Amino acid sequence: MKIRAFTLIELLVVIAIISVLGGVTFTAVASARRSGNQTREVSAGRQLMTAYVRAATDRDGDLLPAYAADGSATNEAGQTITGPSAQRYPWRLAQYLDGRVFGTLLVNDQARPGQNSKREDLDYLVSFAPTFGINGTYVGGNFRGSLAPGGLAEKKFGRFCVTRMTDPVAPARLIVFVSAHYTGVDGKPYLGYHTVNAPCETRRIWSAGRYKDGASAETLGYIHPRYDGRAVAVMFDGHAELLTPAELDDMRRWSNQAAELDRQDFLIGQN
Repeated sequence: MKIRAFTLIELLVVIAIISVLGGVTFTAVASARRSGNQTREVSAGRQLMTAYVRAATDRDGDLLPAYAADGSATNEAGQTITGPSAQRYPWRLAQYLDGRVFGTLLVNDQARPGQNSKREDLDYLVSFAPTFGINGTYVGGNFRGSLAPGGLAEKKFGRFCVTRMTDPVAPARLIVFVSAHYTGVDGKPYLGYHTVNAPCETRRIWSAGRYKDGASAETLGYIHPRYDGRAVAVMFDGHAELLTPAELDDMRRWSNQAAELDRQDFLIGQN
């Protein structure tokens, strides 16, 4: 009996077909995963804004500072934490998220910390590298730097920062939270960061107009356009948009004063 074997050409054709099908499947799975991540992050951003409003309501209309001057906060385990981990916005906002740190402050891959993570490591991770950075210079206030609202900075530059629920003149355009990342001391990129910088303050902050893989996160103010070149931006009125760096490079989206003046190139103290 004659046994018919595959020829080399037939084998190569089969291998090529399998490779093409594998590539198509991988692309489809990657696209579905990216779409799911995007949906979850948009949802988390809206939840953060709802919690931010709840916090302001509890504070008689005063907005939660992006970085407080001092004080303490409570972590997920109900323990009191102090220092920078408490001064950054995440743990101060966590109590208004009904304890849902995972899926809100930490989203997607960030919501899967190692099982052996120490409590203090998680406290620091949540405070230092939440999925979203906050527009602290212009919303709520950053009491760590020279542009803290009130005091000398406000006397010199006017009310550049909104600190009350009733302050925004264009709440549907004013950014509060944006997808963020940072560059580690090892030069590698890491997901999440507690703050994002607007394109301009008293000078131009961004040193690039578009995102480049491998570039320092600081070049675009720690913003991370991780969804096909777009970042999730959450506005003061509670809705979220996917925006490119070019769309985010507009001070009317960041500053109440810029919105009032209708100035895209707004600089604090020079308008």
